[in-house]
Amino acid sequence: MERSTLYRAISAPTALVGALCSLLVAGWMLSRTGFLGAAEPVPLTTRDFIFPWLIALIVTASANTFFLWREARRDQRAFFSAQLRVAIRSLLPAVLVAAAITWISWRNPFDPETPVILALSWIAGYGLALLATMNFAPRSLAILGWSFVITAVIWLLIMSAPTLPTIEALHGQTGGNVAMGITFGFYHLIYAIATWRRAAGGKAQAIE
Repeated sequence: MERSTLYRAISAPTALVGALCSLLVAGWMLSRTGFLGAAEPVPLTTRDFIFPWLIALIVTASANTFFLWREARRDQRAFFSAQLRVAIRSLLPAVLVAAAITWISWRNPFDPETPVILALSWIAGYGLALLATMNFAPRSLAILGWSFVITAVIWLLIMSAPTLPTIEALHGQTGGNVAMGITFGFYHLIYAIATWRRAAGGKAQAIE
């Protein structure tokens, strides 16, 4: 129980950083595609899609590392603890698959559907990575993981359904950035708010 509360306390600010970065990148990229605002669309390749999202990942991962280091220092324990090593081993398979798909997409930048397929691969991979930690992480992270996986699956099914009309907002650069904004942006924002409130409620009960 104590570890779950600590996990939530760390993951909530990381989720907030990730949400803000994702919403900023999604908004900027959607303005470049002409989906938001009245600006003329800019011709974009898959590499143009990957680069800003990679920056968002680096910023969020750096924030998470800082929060973990600060918590370890405050509790006077090793940063690279046994629990952290278990978490890294659990996340690694999904991370490697996502990295391989990203590399292939980077080398083939001109297919117009690659950005949305890549985004859905990242979304599904992230969800599977979170689900891989469900044995030692709080239930809220498993719920978040399932939200990502289900969103990716439904998005792919709608895109490929032969009986449904083509919805342009689900495809290409626009679809990729909308999907990233919804999941890594809004889902993380909801998660951060919900877990912060639960963590605050847990601390209040502990004080009482």
